[in-house]
Amino acid sequence: MGYEEAGVDQVIFVQQSGRNRHEHICESLELFAATSLAEFKERDAVKEAKKQAELAPYVEAALARKPRMPAIDPKDVPLVESFGRRGDGLSQQMRTTFATDRGGAISIPATDLREGQVASSRGP
Repeated sequence: MGYEEAGVDQVIFVQQSGRNRHEHICESLELFAATSLAEFKERDAVKEAKKQAELAPYVEAALARKPRMPAIDPKDVPLVESFGRRGDGLSQQMRTTFATDRGGAISIPATDLREGQVASSRGP
């Protein structure tokens, strides 16, 4: 029995481990796309419709059990002003949005805008 017959409808290619070179990973994905992807794509709409039909009663039952929130009046939603990376209206010291001890990959305000204190991503 193949994956598809067993009900597998998604596959994640984990090729970035080990000594695989980037070029080889790209070649592998291109080969899959050129030789196999079209066949799966052709059947996808039919399989997705069948899946939704099979799940419909369960989704309906789950939604029936879910309590609904009352509608929110737009005037009750607070306005939150984002300074973004530019930090318009802030001093030059407070404009730094990347904590230097995090490698710059994750945007973390270097200053606590509420207190004007320098924040640390290492904790209090």
